[in-house]
Amino acid sequence: MIDKIPSNIYLNTSRCVISNLTFSDIEDVIPIYTDEITRKYLGGALDKEKAKEKVELLLENQAKVYVVKEKINNSILGILYLDLYYDKKYIELSYEFKSNYFGMGYAYEAIMSFLSYLKQIGIQTLVAETQKKNTSSIKLLKRLGFMKMKELVRFGEKQLVFIKTI
Repeated sequence: MIDKIPSNIYLNTSRCVISNLTFSDIEDVIPIYTDEITRKYLGGALDKEKAKEKVELLLENQAKVYVVKEKINNSILGILYLDLYYDKKYIELSYEFKSNYFGMGYAYEAIMSFLSYLKQIGIQTLVAETQKKNTSSIKLLKRLGFMKMKELVRFGEKQLVFIKTI
């Protein structure tokens, strides 16, 4: 399933570019992991060293992680991840954006383009999991057309799992 996704992706939206995470992106991605607001429902902010280790590990493991950059100034707005969901039945979409870009439509724009691309390469179904308390993420997933599939407790918190056929 996940191996259907090519190693290199380069997508354009009206305001963004989506491409593979590279070693040259590390310093610009670290602020996503150290941002208290971004990480509020993701286990909390990491210190800079742990954040750097996490990004380097993603690169070393050749994870399906993509950066979303603003076209105008090439600054990193956020990241998108694809991985097998813990139940190994679905591909999971995850995303994190710098909090200073919340509410500007970048996540919606980038993910819509990403979903369109995934459909073109034959990915049919995705899941996304978020904390039940994360109302902004829930609202975004619903706007993207995801439907609530189930509720569960993981990481010590109530989670909602959403599914989308693309």
